[in-house]
Amino acid sequence: MTAPDQHPPRLNPQKLFEVFARQLNLSEEFLQILDEEKTALAAMDMQTLIKLAKKKENQLARIQLQEGSLREEAARLLPDLAGQGIRLTDITPLVSAEEARRLTGCRERLLVLREEILARNLFNQRFADDTRQYLDDAIRLITSAVAERPMYSPPRGQRKPYNTSQPSLLSREV
Repeated sequence: MTAPDQHPPRLNPQKLFEVFARQLNLSEEFLQILDEEKTALAAMDMQTLIKLAKKKENQLARIQLQEGSLREEAARLLPDLAGQGIRLTDITPLVSAEEARRLTGCRERLLVLREEILARNLFNQRFADDTRQYLDDAIRLITSAVAERPMYSPPRGQRKPYNTSQPSLLSREV
């Protein structure tokens, strides 16, 4: 316990800043991947989408690794709270005012990036779902029209007049 005239011990949060910097970089890179995914979705470029899915998975693993590093570094700075889940507010009183502002700024920037990641990912997911639904509907429309009207000729003994109001599926072999 510290006496009233003593200051709490100062911590060196340099490694914490380094981890935050890596987190910010990885999050910004993830946003770029999501932008590439949006472009590939609009172009229906399946090969690029497959590559980007792998890239997203790897990037998420790297982000999770840095999350672990952030927790480890916080536990190293405050070993007494290591098993409890350390919050930034536990660290800021133990660093200089400038370092506390920097830590808060890093945390806020990371939160903004994470919200943007969630929003862009949701947009891409909805776009993909809407496109898939549109294609499913188009296929259903075509297949139901084919099922209602024989493709080549009516069954023997039946003669149906040609109906121009129904969609037709044509095939030409060379």
